Amino acid sequence: MSPDRKHYEILVVDGNAGDLLLLEEYLEEGFRSATIYSASSRAEAEVLLSDPNFTPDVVLVDITLNGNEYEDWVNHIIHLAEPAPVMLLTGYTHVQICISMLAQGASDYLVKDELDEKIIAKSIIFNMERKSFVNRIRDSEKRYRDLFHLSPQPMWVIDYKTLRFLDVNKAAVNNYGYSRAEFLKMSVRDIRPDDDAHSTDEELRSDFDPEDHNVLFNTRHRRKNGDVIFVEVKSSRLTEGPAEARLVLASDVTDRHAYISAIEKQNQKLRDIAWVQSHVVRAPLARLLGIVQMIDEEEEASPQTRKLLKLIQSSAHELDGVIHDVAKKAELINLGND
Repeated sequence: MSPDRKHYEILVVDGNAGDLLLLEEYLEEGFRSATIYSASSRAEAEVLLSDPNFTPDVVLVDITLNGNEYEDWVNHIIHLAEPAPVMLLTGYTHVQICISMLAQGASDYLVKDELDEKIIAKSIIFNMERKSFVNRIRDSEKRYRDLFHLSPQPMWVIDYKTLRFLDVNKAAVNNYGYSRAEFLKMSVRDIRPDDDAHSTDEELRSDFDPEDHNVLFNTRHRRKNGDVIFVEVKSSRLTEGPAEARLVLASDVTDRHAYISAIEKQNQKLRDIAWVQSHVVRAPLARLLGIVQMIDEEEEASPQTRKLLKLIQSSAHELDGVIHDVAKKAELINLGND
């Protein structure tokens, strides 16, 4: 008897009353706690498995129950029993058929003449654990596929060595204009602008550093209609699947790039204005201050004239201070762009 204290619910589908009775005895002796359900025909099994409230831990199916029509009806049972494992029961004459059915989704097969309570209990526990593990992997893969294919951002998987696309999501198809079939015939080089054509594959691969799990860089891509866009690329090495595969997320930053470019052009205009003010305007201002000083030093100048010269000199110095502040701000713009 299995030391496991878990309660098991087991469905046995077998049209041979003697075999069914023997299997029930093995199961009762093999498990401390188990509820055993039986079906002697395909119709009975389908009724039980179609009930949403019936969730067996494992289903044992005699492969010969439906005569020689093995594949279709066993596949149907496997589908109805999901996520429970389906184990096939057979005699020696149908072992090869059972082996072929493993590829169709059957969890395992048991030869009736070799069974006893220990073998059947051990096999059921092993297959339940394996099926649970497979289901977890399948759920994980589904979550990945959903995140990948339903992402609003263009994403693809590439082969690092060849740079060819292995998979693309719907957002990439919509954003770039190529169909999925077209993408899978292309490489990263095919979506780079013509003026990047001189880049070697080695230079293109250098963007996707194989030693770095996560890479971030900016580049340009070309859509099918010829439009060139600026993109921020995030690349991660996949821990499962092909060893050289990388997952790529491409964010269109064309608007951001245009905005930054406009800011840079505006800053350049400000620097030009500041230069004019600090050099072109300052020169005649310096000459004006010199003339004021020369007149002020003349002995014949009247007190009224000297007073006016002082006001002119004060205003000139004030204007010089304004020009000096503009020049300083221009220097800050230059520092911000270095």
